[in-house]
Amino acid sequence: LEPTVVPHLSAPSPHACPGPARALVAIARPRCRTSTAAAGADPLVVVLASAGALGATASAARRGFRTTRRRLLGHGRWSATQLRAMGAPVEGRSCRVAVIGGGPAGVASCRFLAEKGHKPVVFEAGSDFGGIWARDAPNKVVYRGLVTNLPTVAMQSFDLDFPAGLPSYVKGADLGDYFVSYAERFDLKKFFRFRTQVTSVRLAEGEGEGEAGADGGSSAGSGGSGGADTDAWAVAFEGAEGRGVEKFDAVVVAKGHYDEPYAPEILGQRAWLAGAESGARTVVHSREYDDPARHTGRAVLVVGGRSSAVDVARELRGVARWVYVLEKGCQQLMSVGECTHLPIGAALRPDGAVEVGGEVAPGPPVDDVILATGYKYVFPFLDSEQLGLEFGPEARFVEPLYMHIVHNRRPSLCFVGIPLAVPTPVHLFEAQARFVAAHLCAPFSTLAEREGWLEARRAAVGERTQDLHFLSADAWNYMRELTRMSGMAGAEYEVYERRLALVAEVYADRVAKRPQLPWGDDWFRRCQYTVDWEAGTWQVSLPEEAQQAGTDVPAAL
Repeated sequence: LEPTVVPHLSAPSPHACPGPARALVAIARPRCRTSTAAAGADPLVVVLASAGALGATASAARRGFRTTRRRLLGHGRWSATQLRAMGAPVEGRSCRVAVIGGGPAGVASCRFLAEKGHKPVVFEAGSDFGGIWARDAPNKVVYRGLVTNLPTVAMQSFDLDFPAGLPSYVKGADLGDYFVSYAERFDLKKFFRFRTQVTSVRLAEGEGEGEAGADGGSSAGSGGSGGADTDAWAVAFEGAEGRGVEKFDAVVVAKGHYDEPYAPEILGQRAWLAGAESGARTVVHSREYDDPARHTGRAVLVVGGRSSAVDVARELRGVARWVYVLEKGCQQLMSVGECTHLPIGAALRPDGAVEVGGEVAPGPPVDDVILATGYKYVFPFLDSEQLGLEFGPEARFVEPLYMHIVHNRRPSLCFVGIPLAVPTPVHLFEAQARFVAAHLCAPFSTLAEREGWLEARRAAVGERTQDLHFLSADAWNYMRELTRMSGMAGAEYEVYERRLALVAEVYADRVAKRPQLPWGDDWFRRCQYTVDWEAGTWQVSLPEEAQQAGTDVPAAL
């Protein structure tokens, strides 16, 4: 069957065409949630008919479809997203895509690009799949005792389970092995270049001479209707086989953002450091933390309240002389045993004491500070001036990105893995990768729509620009929307949505079991989860101490 898209037609009778040439007629109204124009658009009549019924050859039918599509998109009546939402096939092209990074975001990007017919080339600095989770990772940010804070049923792709026999909460090396299995499952090795570092990504010669056009294309390039094919890219790299430069139709940056720590100075830090002999007091980022033993018998101040800070504080408890935790989630000064919870505004004094609102906190003088304060967005291979990229004074966001993914004015430059506070990263990477693969086939949006989305996002976060990519609970709807926009529909999407809802339930249960205090016992990691995807049910087996307490939260903890 050859497709053709016909606007403003009354639906003919399905019986107008005889026998096997009978036409299948479907009327659909645009459902694109990202475009206000869609709400009032007229119905689109999608007619699928055989070439014989149309009285034309297959090639003529294809030409007719392409012509109609160009007219619809060119006149701005419907975007490719709206056509997909209406069930209309949207013809695209195959791009040669440079994917930078072979970690979780990179393998997901490679998979969906290849499945969509693109030609990915993945540049990975390490020697294996998995990025920071690889057993021989070049970036040593995963500390020795790390155990995941998500159960495997909430971490894994819907298309590949973790091996049977593993506990629900696995070690970092197990997660690295999972991404090796993921790459093997989807036959990705042929797309990878290991031990290869990208050194520069620039617009190819002749592509960056003009401002980006109103539809996202360069005025010096091919223009077009806001598609992803308006720029060409020169990617320079170096590796075991030497240096080189190659040309690509698109670039996907999927290398994560764990290279350069964000290390803010805390109140009183300089005077505190100067108040002791050189080297007697230390300030390090959690990136440098590997084992609690180096802090034996010392008083340690951990700054931060998210996963790394909680893990570090828990490991230090019982090893360090005293543990302080300073984080925005703390509302008032509180001490339990040899641990003290500090609210924002706490300051170090030159003598090592910690002061909160004029009150000295319980505990001995601080010897070490560990900053579990996250990382900056740093991509040294990108020419930010040429590409019009902004990262803010502290490199805490990336602009201008549509849906946290697509460069507004250079839509063939995409990022996968930018959002923060993501409940289940693998599902987010896959949703973003699907989106990118579909976007590179055909235009998803106009420049005006992309800029409108970014303005709305800026307004939502206000002065807290560091929260521009902060998703948290919004991540679930974000993943659903990306998946719909990428073209998944019907029964396939219903299955996806049911499974994602099930994962969200498991995640909520896990959150309910986390410790009340940052240094609390991590008994939740000893829970075992099982899921029946077909039945839509899940179960959790509590550890012995929780069962004895007769509650989901052991009374002693």
